[in-house]
Amino acid sequence: MIRRPPRSTLFPYTTLFRSPRLSQAKLKLVETYEKAVSVFSEAEIKKKTLDDASKQNSLDTTLAILQTAAAQSEEESESVADKFLDGGLDVETFLDEFQSKRKIAHLRRIKVDKMTELLNASNRSTGTPTANNLNWGYYDNQQQQQQMPTMRMAQGSNYGHRM
Repeated sequence: MIRRPPRSTLFPYTTLFRSPRLSQAKLKLVETYEKAVSVFSEAEIKKKTLDDASKQNSLDTTLAILQTAAAQSEEESESVADKFLDGGLDVETFLDEFQSKRKIAHLRRIKVDKMTELLNASNRSTGTPTANNLNWGYYDNQQQQQQMPTMRMAQGSNYGHRM
C-alpha cells in the first residue's frame, strides 16, 4: 500500500500556485517586460537616427577642414612661386619646394572633390537636403522638358488630328 504524504506538507505548495496574487504578479511581469522591450526598440531607433545625424555632421565638418587645408596648401605653393619670381630662391630650391607643395595641394584638392562627390551622392540617396545638392529646380525643369516629347509620343497623342 502506498502511503500518501500528510496534508500539512502539501498545503503551502498548493496554496502558492492557486493564489490570485501569483497570477496577478505574473501578468504584471509580462506587461512590464513588453513595455521594456518597446522602450528598448524605440531607444535603438532614436540612437540610430542620432548616430546618422552626427555622422553626417562630422563628414561635413571633415570636408570643411579638408577644403581649408587644400586652400592653405595652394597659398603656400603660390608664396614659394612669388619668392622665386622676386629672386629670393634659386632654381633648385624652388623646384624642390614648389613641387612638394603643389603635389600636396593637388592631392588635397582631389580628396576634396571626391569627398564632395560622395557626400552629394549619399545625400541624394537619403534625400537629405543640403546646400550642395540643391538644384533649385533647373535640372528638374530641363529633364521634364526633354521627357515631354517622348511622353507625348508614348501616349499616342495625335497633334491636330481628330479621332
